[in-house]
Amino acid sequence: MLNLKKINTQKHLVVIFWLIALMLGAIYAWFYRHSMNPDGISYLDIGDAYLHCGWKKAINGYWSFFYSGLLGLTMYLLKPTAYWEFTVVHLVNFLVYVCALASFQFFMSELLSFRRKQTAMAADKADTILPDWIILILGYTLFIWSSLHLITVSVVTPDMCNAAFVYLASGILLYLKRNPDSCFGFVILGLVLGFSYLTRAIMLPLSFIFLGLGVFLIANVKRAITLALIAVFCFLLIAGPYITALSYVKGHLTFGDTGKLAYACCVNNVPFVHWQGEPPGSGTPKHPSRRIFDNPEIYEFSSPIEGTYPVWYDPSYWLEGVVLHFDLRGHLKVLGLVLQKYYNSTFFSVFMYLILGFIFYLIGRRKLLGLKDISEYRIILVPAVTAISICSLVHLEERYIGVFFVLILMGLFSGLHLPKNHKLKRLIVYIVLFISLQISLLIGIRAIPKARKVAYDIIKGEDVRSHIQWQVANGLKKMGIQPREKVAIVGTGLHAYWARLARVKIVAEIIVENDKIFWALNDSVKSKVLKTLTETGAKLIVAQNLPSYISASGWQRIGNTDYYVYVLEK
Repeated sequence: MLNLKKINTQKHLVVIFWLIALMLGAIYAWFYRHSMNPDGISYLDIGDAYLHCGWKKAINGYWSFFYSGLLGLTMYLLKPTAYWEFTVVHLVNFLVYVCALASFQFFMSELLSFRRKQTAMAADKADTILPDWIILILGYTLFIWSSLHLITVSVVTPDMCNAAFVYLASGILLYLKRNPDSCFGFVILGLVLGFSYLTRAIMLPLSFIFLGLGVFLIANVKRAITLALIAVFCFLLIAGPYITALSYVKGHLTFGDTGKLAYACCVNNVPFVHWQGEPPGSGTPKHPSRRIFDNPEIYEFSSPIEGTYPVWYDPSYWLEGVVLHFDLRGHLKVLGLVLQKYYNSTFFSVFMYLILGFIFYLIGRRKLLGLKDISEYRIILVPAVTAISICSLVHLEERYIGVFFVLILMGLFSGLHLPKNHKLKRLIVYIVLFISLQISLLIGIRAIPKARKVAYDIIKGEDVRSHIQWQVANGLKKMGIQPREKVAIVGTGLHAYWARLARVKIVAEIIVENDKIFWALNDSVKSKVLKTLTETGAKLIVAQNLPSYISASGWQRIGNTDYYVYVLEK
């Protein structure tokens, strides 16, 4: 018989956490509304290209389709001004965050249903599990923490989209654990995994792990094969057209070059931009960016790739020809960076929680039965552990694996079995509540100054001077710079977000390591450099933080910013 009081308590908890999650998500999205990152510019450019330039120019082997298409469609429908463009991007991020929250709600609902079924079927009634309300508190706390501090709504990437699909897929697997013969479940699982691949290429191999785990739930082999084929068909229905188009553009069968390029750059030490064939043994670039000056180093890349910053619009084009090779030293370097990141970040806390989880199993005195308890949740643990292992071998960022850490922790704590000892159970409940409180305090401490700033903006009105990138873009517009005109920069175009807002194209750059050399050049050599930049088609040079001794030598300051412009003579 259902306990209506328990159900109402759980509903109230869910409502409270939804309100908290929505409020915090909105605060973070507004606080970071003017922020941008290099990947975000590429996604915006590719989204525009899908709608205006055709799929052949938009599709590439590095950036995913789903998120760029979502941004492109939003920009097409809302048509924001340059000032509001980044704000609209973060509105999209917030809405995706809400979808991820809904997906997590589905996952938690299926998790709790699965736990109840496992408890009802348990042969050993001498043991008990953590109450559902404790799992709810821990789960939603971890979701908010991972979504706002690991994945984040501030960074313009598809990782929150991917988290939403991963939560959905995990929830569907839990549903199939209870209903293994559900054809509808396998159809939806295949579709969801297809969309997850369109958000991140790594989800293609992980999708087959999800599908395999679902198929192994079916006792009847013939039925299992039938449902597996149905799920794969649904997966290919979504992912197949993109794989076909990408393979056509690249001239060979491929599902994406993200993993290959990450290995080349992070393990084999190949530079992400301006690869000229170094280090020895890494291959020969088929079409590198063109080095047009040696001292200082200047690179030109005006064609054939479009985009605000062409070398980052399609890294798979500029790195074509790279050859991968096993590098033990490179792997050890990556492993060292991963361990350092774990230790120095909030990941260290997560490992403490993992240790606590295993301690709880030992307290439960279930020994080998404890492993059996954990194995009941392998359908959510195996994909998560696999994903984290792959990232740890090549390149790890918190936003990549935030969703998978949540799945691991929820699997461990959900599978925790304890003796029916009232005092011991109460102690462990207090410990889990303490963990949730610790995470909540971390979230609150970081959110308070952001909430204060958001409230100030609402009450006092926004100061346009806070949007530096728009000020630069607006200053260029006032100088008569038109969209699609070419510019050169001193430094790196990776962080030249103003170029996207001004709709100009960066075609050449004096790399950041050489900017001091550039400022110290004598007039004769500097004239040669300026002439070389003029020949690239650039109309002007943009630089940031000029040395004081050259501020009056032809450079114009853009408004009240620390950016300067030098107009090139034709």
